[in-house]
Amino acid sequence: MCGCAFKKPLTGPYITEVMEPRKSTSSVSTAEPTLPAAAVVESLLPLFVMANSSSELIIPSGSPSNMTDYLSSLLIWTADNDMQLNTFKTKEMILGRIDLTSIPSLSTPTGPIQCVTTFKLLGLHLDASLSWTTHINTIVSKASKRLYFLIQLRRAGVPPQQLLHFYMTVIRPVLEYASPVWHYSITRAQSQHLESIQTRAVHIIFSFTRGMSYPNVLFVAN
Repeated sequence: MCGCAFKKPLTGPYITEVMEPRKSTSSVSTAEPTLPAAAVVESLLPLFVMANSSSELIIPSGSPSNMTDYLSSLLIWTADNDMQLNTFKTKEMILGRIDLTSIPSLSTPTGPIQCVTTFKLLGLHLDASLSWTTHINTIVSKASKRLYFLIQLRRAGVPPQQLLHFYMTVIRPVLEYASPVWHYSITRAQSQHLESIQTRAVHIIFSFTRGMSYPNVLFVAN
């Protein structure tokens, strides 16, 4: 079971927590609990419920943070529901230009919470600079490694159409995972970085396309 309140921020500290059940002999209800929402800092912002995130918007940037109070409330809630916070998987991320002296360090009875600049959440690499550079570099690297298997299949005599099917089902999904979340805001250079994997894949499948312009390469690959 896991859960907490998430208020969509523009800037402010971002904390992700994952809760694990306590080892207990008492029976625990499996029904979905009603979760306490974080205190509203800016009433004009909508309040959402998310599985594993809690956040705070600090306006102006030098205002004191109430995240320690939210964390205390969360610890009380987990104790009341026979759960405990997994400190190892809990991270704090600060977004935007904020006076760090006004941000207190967060800790739990089992240890301090690590403050990070990048964090992987549900397969997406989030960056404190609100850039997708880390995510793009990661998925391009992962997809690039899978091109090796495409080369081995071609050497084994697998027909081009089956190689294309392998690319579409094994490699391309890596590049397109959760793309509606990030693709609209990437730079031209990042887009070309992604397209370079597809170009290399088509060159492997159809070797005669080397030297062709990218539109012609896509036309050959259909």
